Amino acid sequence: MIASKINTSYEMLHDEQGRTYPIPMASAKVVNNQLVIEASPGRKFSLSASDDVLDTLGLGTPFTLLSQLGISTESTDYGKSGKLEFDTDKFMEALREDPEGVAAIMNTVMTSMDEYIGNMVDTSQVQVGDATAPKGRIASQIYTYESEITTLDKRISDLERRLEVKSRGLYESFANAEVRLAKLQQQASWLSSTLSQLTGASSS
Repeated sequence: MIASKINTSYEMLHDEQGRTYPIPMASAKVVNNQLVIEASPGRKFSLSASDDVLDTLGLGTPFTLLSQLGISTESTDYGKSGKLEFDTDKFMEALREDPEGVAAIMNTVMTSMDEYIGNMVDTSQVQVGDATAPKGRIASQIYTYESEITTLDKRISDLERRLEVKSRGLYESFANAEVRLAKLQQQASWLSSTLSQLTGASSS
């Protein structure tokens, strides 16, 4: 399949201006289950064990962006909504043209997305100074909010407890004041009665 792709590719048969080469830039064939690539006269290239043959020859997948596969953000409000649009016709055309390339870019995108999502929601604990916190940014922010809520709840609980103690003290003070006031009223009544008796006795 690689040999056929090399031999029939537009890039191997035409220059950058679209003119047909007198002879292909390179040709390929399979000999004893091995791919043999021959450069045309005057052209040289080399391959290492880690090189991709098609990439070296400039025939790697033509797809580098999801938009080339018909996947893009919606045009409304310049894509700020984050919603995706999927052009099935464009995707199927790309799939027919280069299924391996489509699979490769989709795998790359999904791997990157998994890493991105992991960095956002990963709840595994990491050391942050003297404390530990979730690795993911969203998970870490949620942890921060929950910690702040816990702190606020404790402060509210402490304040309510102090208010209860103060309220109980004020109630006891008020109750004691009422008792003292009742005693004073009794004393005032006794004094009034005594004065009345003394006034009556002196007038007689």
